[in-house]
Amino acid sequence: MASLLPLLLLASSLDRPVLRAERTDRPPVIDGKVDDEVWKKAPGSSKFTQKFPVDGVAPAEPTTVKILYDDTTIYVAVECTQKTVPIVNPLTRRDRDVESERCHQLCNA
Repeated sequence: MASLLPLLLLASSLDRPVLRAERTDRPPVIDGKVDDEVWKKAPGSSKFTQKFPVDGVAPAEPTTVKILYDDTTIYVAVECTQKTVPIVNPLTRRDRDVESERCHQLCNA
C-alpha cells in the first residue's frame, strides 16, 4: 500500500488547475487593462467551470487570471470576456451580508 501512495497523490493532482505567480521587478500599471508589458511574464490560467446555467461545464466565454508579486505586493489580473452571453445578475445566498462581513464593517468603521 505504501508503494501506491505516490501514484495516488499524483493522480489526485492531475485534474486540479494550477496557477503560478510570477515575480516581477516592476509593478504593473493599475488602470483596469492587462496590456502592460509586465503582465506578459505572468502565465495565466483559464481552467474555470461555470455554475450557471449548467454547473461544472466549461464556460461559454473565457476568463483568465494572472498573478504577479514583488517584495511588498501581490497583483491579480482577471480578464473576463463578455461578448455574446448576456450578463445575468440573479439574487442568491451569496449576495447577502454574512456575519463576518458585518463585523468587519463595524470594526473598521
